[in-house]
Amino acid sequence: MPNKCIADALKLQQSGHVQQAAEIYHNILRQQPKHVDALQLLGAAYLQLNQPSQALSHLQKAIQQRPNNAGFHNNLGHTFLALGQFQEAVEAFEVAVRIEPANGDFMSNLGIAFARSGRLQDALNAFEKAIENAPESPEAFNNLGSFLADLGDHVHAKPILQKALELRPNYQEALQCLATIEAATTKSTNAP
Repeated sequence: MPNKCIADALKLQQSGHVQQAAEIYHNILRQQPKHVDALQLLGAAYLQLNQPSQALSHLQKAIQQRPNNAGFHNNLGHTFLALGQFQEAVEAFEVAVRIEPANGDFMSNLGIAFARSGRLQDALNAFEKAIENAPESPEAFNNLGSFLADLGDHVHAKPILQKALELRPNYQEALQCLATIEAATTKSTNAP
């Protein structure tokens, strides 16, 4: 019965009915307090609902049961990012990457955590490794391009963001970053 409930709740969660999914996960946990999938998915739901402090305890309980699940550590990293605890986010993403070193998304997330914690060279290395691991990932290219743009390196950022757009035409984040670069370039060339 809980597995069918999990599947139904996950469908709700993926279709944007996160609160309803969270209620189902709560019901499962009332009956089976250590149901690892319900714990992890409830944590992810709380994160989607912008309640990272609620997400934290559920994800930590899930990780206690499945310490080698990279996805759980990845979600924990996102939770720490949302809480502004950047060093803890780095540590969680590092565990995810150790478990699944070829996962470009996890490596990109590590880059984001490094950047937010001020470790810019580590961030750059992680973003480059993410592209190496996932050369067909528009997110990986967008993350590196956006990072370089934030550093003011528009010359290198532009072709990387254009690659993100080749992989996903109309990718809004990449388009917005390119527009910002164009605006900054136009402003600096028109300055007296």
